[in-house]
Amino acid sequence: MNLLAAFAPGPDARPLTDKAEIDRRFTAARLRVIVAVTLGYGLLYTCRVGLGVVKGPMIDAGIFTPIQFGIIGAATYYGYAGGKLFNGFLADHVNPRALLVAGIFLSALCNLAMSGTTLVWLAAAIWGVNGWFQSFGAPACVISMAQWFSNDERGRYYGIWTISHSLGEGLTFLVTGTLVGALGWRAGFIGPGLLCILVAVWTWWMMRERPQVLGLPSVASWRGVPEPPPPPETSGQRLRVQLGILRYPEVWVLAVSSALLYVSRYAITSWGVLYLQKAHHFDPGPAAAILAISTFAGAAGTVAFGFISDLLFKASRPPANLIFGVIELAGLLIFFYGPGEIWSLSLGMCAVRVRHDGPGHLGRRPVRHRHLSQARHGRGAGDDRHVQLHRHGHSGECQRLADPRPHDRQGSDRDLRLPPGRAVLGDLLGGLPGPGLDAMAGQAARLTRGHRRPFPVDMLSFPQAG
Repeated sequence: MNLLAAFAPGPDARPLTDKAEIDRRFTAARLRVIVAVTLGYGLLYTCRVGLGVVKGPMIDAGIFTPIQFGIIGAATYYGYAGGKLFNGFLADHVNPRALLVAGIFLSALCNLAMSGTTLVWLAAAIWGVNGWFQSFGAPACVISMAQWFSNDERGRYYGIWTISHSLGEGLTFLVTGTLVGALGWRAGFIGPGLLCILVAVWTWWMMRERPQVLGLPSVASWRGVPEPPPPPETSGQRLRVQLGILRYPEVWVLAVSSALLYVSRYAITSWGVLYLQKAHHFDPGPAAAILAISTFAGAAGTVAFGFISDLLFKASRPPANLIFGVIELAGLLIFFYGPGEIWSLSLGMCAVRVRHDGPGHLGRRPVRHRHLSQARHGRGAGDDRHVQLHRHGHSGECQRLADPRPHDRQGSDRDLRLPPGRAVLGDLLGGLPGPGLDAMAGQAARLTRGHRRPFPVDMLSFPQAG
């Protein structure tokens, strides 16, 4: 079988006419899709975040130095960033089910390969490729949700899906940390690798392609809501529309603010366990457990941010962004400069994760601007992944935040502390009030109504296509 053909969208089946059968199949398939993308994508995280758990034992064994781990980690995130940008476009043209399963399976193979690698250049190459395969997940999930859930309900299901981030990281810190503590660092790669091979098989069985492949109508037609506009007729027109999104200034404000904030997130994810081991003398299992506990707070932050921004600020995200940003800064100060007890370290991490998983997943979306919001719906939903480059653009800097050289020479573990300045800048940008972000969104909207219309925004929302 042609490898490329495996990623091609399936043909439309003969349309069903029995309304009861259509309702039954739609209900069952939608449940399978949301469960598959949430659990499949969440468990995919175990094949990426585990590197932060194995650092301590590998450094103690003299396999890699902290500086070499910085190189390996940076390779991952740059591969992830480039992959999200490229695969965001690609996901509009392929079968999202096949794309997600391929990412899970290939990432599992990379983890198994890492378990037998002690050469830094080879480890960096493998982990960089792993970052690319990891980037298959998010665009595939976003496209699949756009195909099975209509615009008026997609926010709720998107909120459910964002729990996968906390789920995956929590399982990584808890289960992988336990494996590493009991069986050694190799188990930190072998365990997630074997798990995700099984997850790939399960996801292929559980997930469904777009409704038309099953003989169903579009989800908009089934729910009785307006159909999105038709897609561009040629690939060239579609690409022009996709690239046109980059002309909006508020996209770049979101990009810069979130890039700065993700420095703190990946510093904690990548170096938090090692910091607790070296600065507070925790074993790998308990150190990972502290970060695992914080992921539950992150899931709560995702839900709380939506309610707070909707009910207290009438769906205005910037004020809520600023409040949650203050919570993050307080958490960082408690974590790095507090009494250093288990309760204070756990409290600080919970505060940081509330910020990362709340506004980090929901507040950065330009939902107040109609045309940019449309860019995330229908077949064009993968275009939303343009912006994902900003989340990982500073990942190499994140790997260097905890300068390990003093630790190598003098044993000074306090040099692993995170400077909070970049998080401050990110929160200030993300918390721009009315004259800031909303004003820029209004200006972009005015441009689309006049003769200076930059590109055909009415074509930004595509239906489910084959």
